[in-house]
Amino acid sequence: FQERTLGEFGLTGVEEQVLGILRSGEADTPGELARLTHQTPSGLTRTLDRLEARGMVGRALDRTDRRRMRVSLTEKGCDVAERKLDAQIRTLHALLAGLDSRSLKQLSATLDDLLARLAGVLRPGIPKAQGNLTQATIPPSHIRQVKKLGQRQRAKGAKDVLKA
Repeated sequence: FQERTLGEFGLTGVEEQVLGILRSGEADTPGELARLTHQTPSGLTRTLDRLEARGMVGRALDRTDRRRMRVSLTEKGCDVAERKLDAQIRTLHALLAGLDSRSLKQLSATLDDLLARLAGVLRPGIPKAQGNLTQATIPPSHIRQVKKLGQRQRAKGAKDVLKA
């Protein structure tokens, strides 16, 4: 699923993460992007160089603190990020299409439990999740997208059950 949508847009995993994070507004500085994508500052600089060369991001000095750089999506970057998200949602819909209402509810409950456990890993100050999970590489924006999709699928499943 991930490789299919990445290949469709010619993005690496980190490039896709950067576009998604910028789209969500979670971060807009190289330091924050490096932290959220688990990249070194120099590694992220190379990623931003590639995205900038392809016209997907722009970098500019912060207006209030000229020591700080801000990263933003260009119009092309916004378009690619939106089309990538749409492709991911279509793929998830196709994967969930065969599940009945009961299975969707069970999946939703399992995802809720997983999200609660991940919250301790992804958010400082929240107790760490139990088990073997010590580091999460799932950006919070992706988690929210999956949760929203699950809610939409539950609502669609409920409508389908009412039609039957």
